[in-house]
Amino acid sequence: MMGKFKEIAFLCRENNMKELEETVAGIAMMMGKEPSLVASEFKIAYDVAEEKKSDPSYKIIYENQKEAAEFYEREYQLTKE
Repeated sequence: MMGKFKEIAFLCRENNMKELEETVAGIAMMMGKEPSLVASEFKIAYDVAEEKKSDPSYKIIYENQKEAAEFYEREYQLTKE
């Protein structure tokens, strides 16, 4: 799963739920859940960390997901459409 963290963070940041569902499908299968539910849970967690980024409890989580999304974008030279 850690190998997909960058991609998941990027897709959450871009609010690309269709691709996020495809990306987490394997994780969802291992958990016995629907991909749409797992994608939604990742998106909620991402949004909470972003919303509470000034709270010391969430600061490192926010910084990690922000850095991961930016790295993924640079690595694959993706641009916002």
